[in-house]
Amino acid sequence: MRAWGVPSGPRRIARLGWHPFLRINQGGTFRPVGKARFVSLSTFVPQTGTSWRGRGTAFKTPACRLACTLLARWEEGHQDPWLILTDLAPEAGDPCWSGLRMWIERGFKLTKRRGWQWQATRMTQPERAARLWVVVAVATLWLVSVGGEAEANAPESAFDSLASALPTQTRQRRATRLRAVAVFIKA
Repeated sequence: MRAWGVPSGPRRIARLGWHPFLRINQGGTFRPVGKARFVSLSTFVPQTGTSWRGRGTAFKTPACRLACTLLARWEEGHQDPWLILTDLAPEAGDPCWSGLRMWIERGFKLTKRRGWQWQATRMTQPERAARLWVVVAVATLWLVSVGGEAEANAPESAFDSLASALPTQTRQRRATRLRAVAVFIKA
């Protein structure tokens, strides 16, 4: 299981009032509602361009069994399918939501190693960690706000020497243009 380290992870998430939406590896098994046997997860999306969604039970091992919804999709250009377990109804979820993980993982990288050095806390008490995460969230919001305002108000002349020092690039679409001012920098 890629998304959590213990079988009770999704249950713990649900107890917090959240909906687990957890990506898993192809190596597991799933038994759709109404079927007698568990089958390999890879059988639900055997090739690119296929998708499947439905309720059932994940994981054959009794200690790990989980009643859930499986959302599966294998898009062109991806090496493996996306296999998502959730407590949402099959029609309410979409495995493409897992694409948000790229944005989330980037944010985690900044929070952990580049920006706030989360890994240095060594906290073991969830209540204390939760309070620290609130502080980190507020500080990140403030930092992005201040950085965005600084970038928006920076005079063009501030970037002239920078632009001449950089190699020429092919034209980028506006949506993929890099920011001129970095909020987090690698130390």
